Amino acid sequence: MKSYRRLATLALTVLAASLRAWGAETEILWLSGHGPDDAVRWEFTVSHGRRAGEAATLPVPSHWELHGFGTLYYGHQTNRPPEQGRYARWFELPAGWRGRRIVLRFDGVMTDTAVTLNGRPAGPPHQGGFYPFEYDVTDLVRWNASNRLEVTVNKVSANPTVEAAERRADYWVFGGIYRPVRLEARPDPHIEHLALRAEAEGNFEATLRIRGDLARASLASLTVLAPAGEVAATLTAPVEPPGTGVTLRTRVEAPATWSAETPVLYTAIAELFQGSNRLHRLRRRFGFRTFEVRPGAGLFLNGRRILLKGVCRHSFRAASGRCLSPAQNIADVRRIRSLNFNAVRCVHYPPDESFLDACDELGLYVLDELAGWQTPPYDTETGRRLVRAMVERDAHHPSVLFWDNGNEGGWNAELDPEFARHDPYARPVLHPWAKFSGVDTDHYEPYRSVVAKLRDDSHVFLPTEHLHGLFDGGGGAGLEDHWALMCESRNAGGLFLWAFADEAVARPDRNGALDCDGFHGPDGIVGPHHEPEGSAATVRSVFSPVRLIAPPPGPLPEGYAARVVVSNAFSFLDLSALSFTWRLDQFGPGGPRCVTGRLTRAFAAPGTCATLAIPLPTGWRSFDRLALTASGPDNVEIQTWAWPVRPPETSLPVPPAASAPAITEHGGRIEIAAGGCRYHLRRSDGRLCALVANGVELPLANGPRAVPAPAASDLQRTVSVAALGAVVEVRSESGVAEAGSWIWTFFGDGSAALEFSAKPPAGELPFLGLTFDWPESEMRAVRWLGLGPFRVWKNRMTGPVWGEYELPYNDPLPAESWALPEFKGYFGHVRRFEILGEGAGIRFELFDRDLFARWGTPRRPAAHLAGYSAKAVEYTFPPFPEGDVSILVAIPPIGNKFCPADDGSPQGRPNVWSEPQYRIRLRLRPVRLPATAN
Repeated sequence: MKSYRRLATLALTVLAASLRAWGAETEILWLSGHGPDDAVRWEFTVSHGRRAGEAATLPVPSHWELHGFGTLYYGHQTNRPPEQGRYARWFELPAGWRGRRIVLRFDGVMTDTAVTLNGRPAGPPHQGGFYPFEYDVTDLVRWNASNRLEVTVNKVSANPTVEAAERRADYWVFGGIYRPVRLEARPDPHIEHLALRAEAEGNFEATLRIRGDLARASLASLTVLAPAGEVAATLTAPVEPPGTGVTLRTRVEAPATWSAETPVLYTAIAELFQGSNRLHRLRRRFGFRTFEVRPGAGLFLNGRRILLKGVCRHSFRAASGRCLSPAQNIADVRRIRSLNFNAVRCVHYPPDESFLDACDELGLYVLDELAGWQTPPYDTETGRRLVRAMVERDAHHPSVLFWDNGNEGGWNAELDPEFARHDPYARPVLHPWAKFSGVDTDHYEPYRSVVAKLRDDSHVFLPTEHLHGLFDGGGGAGLEDHWALMCESRNAGGLFLWAFADEAVARPDRNGALDCDGFHGPDGIVGPHHEPEGSAATVRSVFSPVRLIAPPPGPLPEGYAARVVVSNAFSFLDLSALSFTWRLDQFGPGGPRCVTGRLTRAFAAPGTCATLAIPLPTGWRSFDRLALTASGPDNVEIQTWAWPVRPPETSLPVPPAASAPAITEHGGRIEIAAGGCRYHLRRSDGRLCALVANGVELPLANGPRAVPAPAASDLQRTVSVAALGAVVEVRSESGVAEAGSWIWTFFGDGSAALEFSAKPPAGELPFLGLTFDWPESEMRAVRWLGLGPFRVWKNRMTGPVWGEYELPYNDPLPAESWALPEFKGYFGHVRRFEILGEGAGIRFELFDRDLFARWGTPRRPAAHLAGYSAKAVEYTFPPFPEGDVSILVAIPPIGNKFCPADDGSPQGRPNVWSEPQYRIRLRLRPVRLPATAN
């Protein structure tokens, strides 16, 4: 019986403790959704613009413009209608909340916000669209009755400094309650704020700010939980009125430190007691880490040097603007990390807190930014309030390395000390575009200026905007050169590319058409829906923390010993944390075939190399490609390298003996018939003017022609025809060396070989090779063996992977429509390609060396966009040869929005062909396509 009573008493004790613990948590009643996916409809009306005065409902959170209300405009627009949105909704409070403090919290509203509850003001109007704010509404709520919440939002701020700092900027401007809204029930007293400082050496400090009736609180405690849940430290201290804060300090022995490579998170549990009764409990995740700026030496985390491989990111989606769900924020972090960035600048304003949570969990270094852009900054009184709101919300995140006080002149220097006032870490404050806190963050420096900046040991060079992307330029173009400078300099801090994503809104007033506001928004390395563009592949390769040392790109040499040497460019991870897999691929008419395997783990500390042995099977030389993939501890691919197993063929294969081609001449044409094909060449110059294969006329014509075209006329040519047994040879030669010569050889199976040679023009060349006509209107798809799936430029060759690819024809219009990867452009290291038309196509097989192939000409921006920046169009739309299909030995580089290619880096310098002659050899083979069912 006594045993039974003891068990019953123990059960009641556990139950009472559980009830006390449950009652000690802050409880939440969501008045909105968490993002666009679960938004809750509120009553709504807007004063101006579309649907003005209409009594309707609107999802919260959201922007009203993206649901067809008001006026959608970009930050540069000066004529701004005074739109006002009026929201309302009813709610009832849980009965169990009686006796608690009721707090109404908004995570973000654009812009000036006035709140009433049951007809009474909740507090003064709030100004500042990117920051959380709250009201204690305990005395305004009704119990056992419905409560009416009304929110009035003015899109244009009455405070001119708020309007300048937040709204007159280089991004889309929205209105509305775009981040979540909730009610919180907090005990009285309660822990209002928990400030943490945790250093790599194990020093730990926590400050609890307590609000309410302090006479009811006697003890504060804090428990530190290690990642696996075990207790790492426990601290207690008495609560002594009239003070409102308690500070607790300890040292955790040998903590696991946080970095973007090792994102280890601890949990702090702060509790407030009255005797043995727990009043309130608050949790925060954090990481042990120590960050330092050392001018002349770089940036250091936990005692090790780091280079920030960064990108500038706005909170943005085409359909929902800056209203994002936690899942979308996590997806952004995953996408950024998948491109081998290790840092992100939350440019122009602070992000959603769920984005920072994801940076903590998955591993990204963060620059967290107070709003401001080239215009007058926040006034000091407003700025102090907003700095406090941002820093108190975000200071516990270990991912945040710096605070940015505005951007490009949009800073108020009087606010600089305010950051440290609320940040236990006293993180460095940056003025992006200037020198401050020992860091030079100058923007958009060309290559020669980067060289000079890195020689200045007084400041770490960390450009917070760099290589401004636009359309297909910037981002990856020239990045390899710039990053090599950073890696070689002891004073580099890294760089931040502009920008992450093309910012195009899906306009409801244009049936969802995407709008970038001309040249202002399409400067990402991913598209509006975060689909990778060509620069993304280059960024991923250049920023890979596993670097290929040997063998170099290109065919595997004879006697290759199946060894790969890689270097470890991580700061903290050993390569043993990674996995490596290999793959052999065979491409061809028999269909793809592959063999795969996994390598034993490689051990290499940061800054050292490892040699990987690939257990290739017997007969591996019969395959076409060897690929190696490195994956991180999370099994996400870091980088794939691929090599052709064999070098290009150097001799034209002769098909099996067949009937000799037939030769006829009529109407100024030479006709060669063989294997169901008829080639028509002009007698005057020997160029192809028509090709019929199996009764289908192919649109390939008017080639070859040398590009650039020679200055001297090549009309006077000698054309000779010879029947040489099983083949027919047609020679076209000119007395002008620059005009070149070509030799056609026609085989009995219907294929034809072409040998072209010419003297290159003197001086700088945009491209060099030969070209044919095949109208784009007749192109349906392309298949090729070479680098892919993205097109390349002379200064953006790194990134695409060698293999076999196929793309359907697409014709995107810059800044207005997207189709990725783009069909048209230059493609690298091509061995063969097939242009496919309606019912038939033609196959080009290339010999002697890996060449560039080109099909189609990318469109330039629409005429109504050209006025935005003629120079930007010039820089980002390099020339293409005449014709539609080209085989080239040299192609042009591409510039970025602010910089021509030759000013961007050595890779962007123009071509100068030093050899006295160049040669291109290829074979044409018509392709019959299977009939498609109707």
